Amino acid sequence: MLRLSGRYILPRKISLDPLGLDERWGPTDLVVERTGAMRVHLTGVEGRLRDSYRARLVMEGELGVREQRFRRWRGHLRLDSVPAGKHTLELLEKGIDQPLSSVQVEVLVGESLSVTVRP
Repeated sequence: MLRLSGRYILPRKISLDPLGLDERWGPTDLVVERTGAMRVHLTGVEGRLRDSYRARLVMEGELGVREQRFRRWRGHLRLDSVPAGKHTLELLEKGIDQPLSSVQVEVLVGESLSVTVRP
């Protein structure tokens, strides 16, 4: 298995056939999609209460949803390998699926976007 990942590319996995003792892995074209990154900062929430909030990134089309909790001591998180385009970033509270707030964001290839959210 060959895995390729990075901050500004979409991760890829390729399954390879097993190699014999006298075989070498030959050239293989790896095509990866360039992406952007996002830093999300949670404000207006103190200390341990940050752990009860999470950010959900709803990506356009069939790209899916990414969800991550805020770490209690930092109040921010980093989302790498975010496909370029317009997406919706939602702030949710633990146990509640209805967003407290949401913001439209546009991720650009090779750039890191900084977004601040508050309940």
